Amino acid sequence: MRIHQWLVLITVLLHLTAWGATRPNVLLIITDNQSPGLLGAYGNHDILTPNIDQLAAEGLLFEQAYATSGVCSPTRATLLTGLLPSQTGVHNGLPGQYTVEDWSAIEEFRNLPQTLADAGYRTGMVGKYHLGDYARAQLGFDFWTTFRAGHTESFVDVEVMDNGKTLNIADLDMHITDYWTQRSVDFIAQQTTNQSFFLMLSYNGPYILPPTVNEPPTNRHADYYANNPPAMPQFPVHSYLREWAKTSRRPVKVAGGTYP
Repeated sequence: MRIHQWLVLITVLLHLTAWGATRPNVLLIITDNQSPGLLGAYGNHDILTPNIDQLAAEGLLFEQAYATSGVCSPTRATLLTGLLPSQTGVHNGLPGQYTVEDWSAIEEFRNLPQTLADAGYRTGMVGKYHLGDYARAQLGFDFWTTFRAGHTESFVDVEVMDNGKTLNIADLDMHITDYWTQRSVDFIAQQTTNQSFFLMLSYNGPYILPPTVNEPPTNRHADYYANNPPAMPQFPVHSYLREWAKTSRRPVKVAGGTYP
């Protein structure tokens, strides 16, 4: 699965509670296919992102950051290992169905979750994983809630693997984003005062790719944006983009024309 850009917000919770008095709790929040141009913190006045904007205002806002890959799985592998795609061997989005049981793309490498687990942290994974088999917890995670695929086809009809149990979000009448949030709150609420935690909260939205955009939205923000449609973001068009579009086998729309 290709993604254009996705924003990673890392919040280190130093003084949130008494948990981990000597070591910080760590909350890693990932969104999928959400470019900076879709956020108020980067100047978008049409799409409302108040909580992300607050994190940016009170924390650190990257204005010159570069990713090692523009593709989903390789970027996630790099984020958790600190290695380049050429080192992990993960160069493309991994398929949704695996033929090898318990397969993992990065478990052979030193990685952030396993390192923290070995150091005594309680570790939780909630949301999109896209780096291996979803049936079991990997990378030392002891709280494991994810879904089977990497490609998102629905936000309201999703089969979820939740700590050994299988369920469908449709039966709960929830949006998957709200489910990930609730399970993250549950994980944090379970923590004790004498053990620090690491939580990787990996949303599979906004995504903005078919088939999720083929039907009218059904989330709690649908009515607002129906009456206040956002303008198309104006991103700079680099010269190499036009050159690439000219070589494409399929027509590609770029500002100023359609190629080839």
